[in-house]
Amino acid sequence: MVSAIIVSASAAAIALLMIKLSALSIGVACTMLACPFIVMRPELYFVLFLLTRPIVDVAASRSIAGVLNPAALYTVLLIIVCGALITRKQSIRTVLKNRVLMNFNRIFLLFLTACFLSLFNSHHIRNSIVDFLRLVSVLVAVNYVVVYFKGEKKSVLLLKLILLSSAAPLAMAAYQLIFKKGLFDAGYLRVYGTFLHPNVFSQYLVMIFLVIFYLIQSTGLKLYQRLLLYCFLGVVAAALFKTYTRGAWIGLSAAFLFFLFIRNPLMKKVRYLIIVMAVMAALLPAVQKRFSDIGVKDQTNLSSWQWRLQQWSRTVEFVKENPVVGKGIGVFEITYDIGVHNDYLRVAYETGFVGFLSYAGIMIYLLSVALTKIRTAKTFAQADRYKLSASLLISFMIMSVSDNLARSTVILLYFFAVTTHFLADRGGPEEEPKTR
Repeated sequence: MVSAIIVSASAAAIALLMIKLSALSIGVACTMLACPFIVMRPELYFVLFLLTRPIVDVAASRSIAGVLNPAALYTVLLIIVCGALITRKQSIRTVLKNRVLMNFNRIFLLFLTACFLSLFNSHHIRNSIVDFLRLVSVLVAVNYVVVYFKGEKKSVLLLKLILLSSAAPLAMAAYQLIFKKGLFDAGYLRVYGTFLHPNVFSQYLVMIFLVIFYLIQSTGLKLYQRLLLYCFLGVVAAALFKTYTRGAWIGLSAAFLFFLFIRNPLMKKVRYLIIVMAVMAALLPAVQKRFSDIGVKDQTNLSSWQWRLQQWSRTVEFVKENPVVGKGIGVFEITYDIGVHNDYLRVAYETGFVGFLSYAGIMIYLLSVALTKIRTAKTFAQADRYKLSASLLISFMIMSVSDNLARSTVILLYFFAVTTHFLADRGGPEEEPKTR
């Protein structure tokens, strides 16, 4: 009875919200949609979260009476619901027995400790607390995925859910492209889907691209399934191109080449074709024009590269002001009304050197585990699992040099969840994905 009442009330409230379609109403509607799942089937909440979190992102900058942020509320619900599930005795035993996950947790907790200490130095404590909770949700999500998505079937389910989450963002991107509703920036019409900026959308698409390419390797696919995935891959590549985000292009190129050339028995046959295609893509007029802005200009009209170098130099000086605990997590953009466009410097500024070293340590540790497992994998199927993790990490680390990836919950949570899951899953051979 209680569940039926909650479902009915939520449906009615969502219907009223959707009468006036807006970013805020979509965010609140998706948040309210989660309420019945929390009461009836808590395990399904994470599924709903994965499917709808990219949609809620559009409402991240909106609030009701300056208090309620649908994206932040979604994050708090994740911590409460999934946090309760992973603190069960059986879940705790699974976590404690997993060496990769435990090492990840130790480094991430060190990073969270640095973030917590920075709160005491923050001049924007409300924003810092919200950002801290956002990072806690990432830790909860990673542990939940490793515990509850074990084995081949659930691993594939996880990837399918992430791919399905791209339906609404890609549809919105198509709308923005067709009706010219995207963001006009430096003469380009850049699509951004359901995200707040084309850069964030492009980073999300990099992950989607790599996941699709990994699934295409499956030997168990039927011909029509493989063709559908290739079509999907083309749509994602086109959307990524129309974001005009150079950092994402470079990050994906490096990750994709790594995936292709490392322990791939087919590369001897097609490596020259890949090289030719890469050169042809680089020669496209739109690509050349986009990268031409990196060149040197004058002092009154800085190029994109010059502006970033200037911003990074300023940030280094800011870091020196408080190198121990930083100025407070999540405060850089609020303080200077602009992003630093370098996650490593932003983390150093906000959390000090301990935060910086632990944040970088998370990625270095995971990448080292991935490379070790790739080298020691007994089959190409096992190697492909770890190559997906390594490719995601390579793209993430490269894109972080010139952008603010860690400021997006979707990017941070999805990248780390998939990466850690495939490195920490200790299923037997029968649980390995059927890949070449």
